[in-house]
Order: sequence, then C-alpha cells, then structure tokens
Amino acid sequence: MNIDTKTQIYGIIGDPVAHSKSPAMQNTFFKDFGINAVYLAFHVTGDNLPDVIAGFKKIEELHGFNVTIPHKVEIMKYLDEIDCIALKIGAVNTVVVNNGKWIGYNTDWYGVFKTLEENKIPNNVKTLIIGAGGASNGVIYGLQQFGISNIDITNRTAEKAAVCAEQFNIGTVDFASYKDKLDDYQMIINTTTVPFNDLILTFDKNVVYFDLKYYLEAMPDFCIDGKTMLYYQGAKAFELWTGKTVRNYDALQSR
Repeated sequence: MNIDTKTQIYGIIGDPVAHSKSPAMQNTFFKDFGINAVYLAFHVTGDNLPDVIAGFKKIEELHGFNVTIPHKVEIMKYLDEIDCIALKIGAVNTVVVNNGKWIGYNTDWYGVFKTLEENKIPNNVKTLIIGAGGASNGVIYGLQQFGISNIDITNRTAEKAAVCAEQFNIGTVDFASYKDKLDDYQMIINTTTVPFNDLILTFDKNVVYFDLKYYLEAMPDFCIDGKTMLYYQGAKAFELWTGKTVRNYDALQSR
C-alpha cells in the first residue's frame, strides 16, 4: 500500500491497545477493496482522551475510528450524533466521521450475535455474564437480539452489575458467591480481562464458555474465543465507514 496525501486515516483508541488485531484486519479489508486508507492503533489513556479527541477533530484526513476499553462510554460525550442502537446499549465502539460530523455506533452486539449464530448456540440457554464493563452492554444486547432472555450478570463492583441489570431487565448474582451457582448455567461469558481459568472452578463440556478475548490460554478446545466477534464487529464497522460489505471471513482466517 502506498501512503500519500490522499490516504484516509482510520484507527482504534484504547488502553491497552498494543494487543489489538484490528489494524491487521482492517488494513486487509482496505487492501482487498483497493481503498487508499490506513488503520492505526493509538494508545490513549483516560487522562489523555480529551486532548486526543481535540487533536482528532482537527485532522481532515480522519474518516473514522474504533473505540475499545476503557473509552466506550466516555467517548459518547464527544459525539455529534449517536445511533439509536448505541444509545440503547449505552456504549460506542465505532465512530464515523462524515464531513466533520462525528456519529457513534455500536457493532459489538453484532459480533456477539454472529458468534452465537455460527456456533449454533440454542436460544434457551441460561447465561451468566462475568463483568460489567463497557463491552458487557453490547454482549447483553446481542444475546437478547439472538433470543436469549434468561441472563444474569455478576461483577466485582456490585453497583455496575446493578446498572446493567436495570438497563436490560436481567438478573444479578453476588460476585462473592457466583462460583457456587455455576452449575445453574448452560453458557458463561467472560467480558473481563481476567483469564477464564481464574473465574470458574472447572470446565464442563456440556456448558458453553465464551471469552471475548481473541486467544485463550490453557483453555479446552471446545471454548469459544473472541476471534469471530472481532471479525464481525470489525466488518460491520468497515461497512459503516465505506459502504462495502466484507464476505471473506474464511479467507481472512487462513492468512
């Protein structure tokens, strides 16, 4: 790819962000469609976010960016418009810059929905979500859109879990005792940065384990990682930015 004065700029902001696979994926999309654009990763701390946003708003070549932890909620106050689904979820992970206007979307939920679909998860599973951070809202919305309604959430900070529960009309489980109730669930989803092994007692082949992280260490092969979610949320973001639909998931996986 040749970068010149007409190259469009896209990226991802987060803390941490060095592990992100989004630059490799999105730059592959741009190359495949012959779009003169580059996607970069920007390490942005919470303290630096206001200054970074102020700088971004002065870059004419910036056409959009993704938002990852911990900025998915905070970014909303800097936007000119927020899509109705993102408003309902209460978090934004994709920003489209259109003639200087910043519009926020959430594509995380779509990544969750497609992950459940591709793994043929039944919609009657009782589900426990561990963690109530910025990603959890998109997970809950994706589950509900898929038809899963029997959902509980637990979080180290009970107040955060309570907010999610009230927003989406789901149940809560006390974090101090949730491990004693794991047998009640057919699907357990880890939205935290903590390894799944540190959150559950043992793995059961009859239970669906879904970890949003891309690669799982010391986990059984039957567990679901976040690669499928990463692809579909990223493909949907790419579509919002460019109007192009990506259909080469298998090809991307083989690279």
